[in-house]
Amino acid sequence: MDYFSLLLDCGLTKKEASTYLALWQRGDMTLSKISHHTHINRPALYHVLPALLEKGLVTERTQGKRTLYRAETPERIESLLIERQRKVSVGLQKLVAERAEQKNNRPIVQFFEGPHATTFVFDDIALAVPRGGLYYRYSSKVSPNSEGFENSTYYRLRESKQIERMVITSEEKLARKEQKLNRHIKAIPNSLDLFEDNISLLIYGNKTAYIDYESMTSIVIESPKIARFQEKLFKALYRFLPTKEK
Repeated sequence: MDYFSLLLDCGLTKKEASTYLALWQRGDMTLSKISHHTHINRPALYHVLPALLEKGLVTERTQGKRTLYRAETPERIESLLIERQRKVSVGLQKLVAERAEQKNNRPIVQFFEGPHATTFVFDDIALAVPRGGLYYRYSSKVSPNSEGFENSTYYRLRESKQIERMVITSEEKLARKEQKLNRHIKAIPNSLDLFEDNISLLIYGNKTAYIDYESMTSIVIESPKIARFQEKLFKALYRFLPTKEK
């Protein structure tokens, strides 16, 4: 069997493997004899032997004026491999954890299109917002197609969980809205044309969502920083809008 290659696979350098094999096969030797049998010069052995001593693969003893080196049992190499594997495993776990942490700090973006692009966002709100919680909405001036939407999870959970919402909408949509206990609503002046493109922005939990009712598409961005930023902007605008009596 090619023991030299085996020792290399175990992580030893070529000079360490040659030195260990010579000691294991020939028994205790002085530095000079090791150099003779391995053809490794003495200056190099002054680095190799301390490395093997540190790994516990070689021991030294004094006999008169000579220092003799002895190879420890190969089982010691196996224990080093086990420890090495443990360190690798711990290191890889940390690497995965760091990657997960980086991903948590980066926005996660989802894109939806088709009939369910709108219902997904509102159902997600109903599931994500806790009982008695609050979310924020810039509401487009035109209502979405209600087909398949009225029976969504959103309406059922919104009422059962008593979810509140703060809404900024157009003046014409505000005029059509009925007063509701859990809805706080103000209007943007029509002169600003904020809702001409029929797009809504919703802010809930760690997410913000954009809905384009004309193209039937939606984008959900999961990011605590972006959600906090948009929430602050919403509250600042809402504070300065006039309250209109209906």
